[in-house]
Amino acid sequence: MDGVFPCTITPELEDSPHTYAVLAANSLKADYDLIAWSGIGLVRNTAYGSPGNVTMTSRWTKYGAQDADNSYTFPASETPDAVVIALGTNDFSNDGNRAPLDVGNFTSATASFIRTISKHYPAAQFFLVTSPMLNDGYPAGETQHTSQMKAFTDAAAQVNGTKVHVVDWPAQGSDVGCDYHPNAATNAAEAPVLAAAIAKELGW
Repeated sequence: MDGVFPCTITPELEDSPHTYAVLAANSLKADYDLIAWSGIGLVRNTAYGSPGNVTMTSRWTKYGAQDADNSYTFPASETPDAVVIALGTNDFSNDGNRAPLDVGNFTSATASFIRTISKHYPAAQFFLVTSPMLNDGYPAGETQHTSQMKAFTDAAAQVNGTKVHVVDWPAQGSDVGCDYHPNAATNAAEAPVLAAAIAKELGW
């Protein structure tokens, strides 16, 4: 995310080559595919300017962003060794007008999503990354970072026969990009952590 806070996200400020995902892949000399959608969640989307009711559980099966569900054909030539899931920021988001996230539901949904993806990629290893935008103490009375970490750990334990690893990133602090998103420096710090986890588990 380019831009210096305070600022508002615009497409011109979204900078894929500087994201942790691309930086990690490049450091591993790995090919990558990104499936991303602003404001999207696993069980519910962001509370701030909702992108609609379509969550990642169906969005990821589309060949193109606006194509029909299940239009992607999962070609054998595009089978990944690693699947990185970075969801939860938008599920946890709360503008004070909706109930806090049901963490048990989020945990079950995470495990279910892994099982669904595994049907297409049975040999892939999964890496669940916590969100640097979540921290304990905000909103008041919630422990969002700890809750997400526990949800991912519990989900990993629920998925038998699939290798699932949890990668924990600390909260990003006050140095942020537009609309409090991680800036280039935070992404650059996160990338080696993810790359090291993938290299260790895959023997790269």
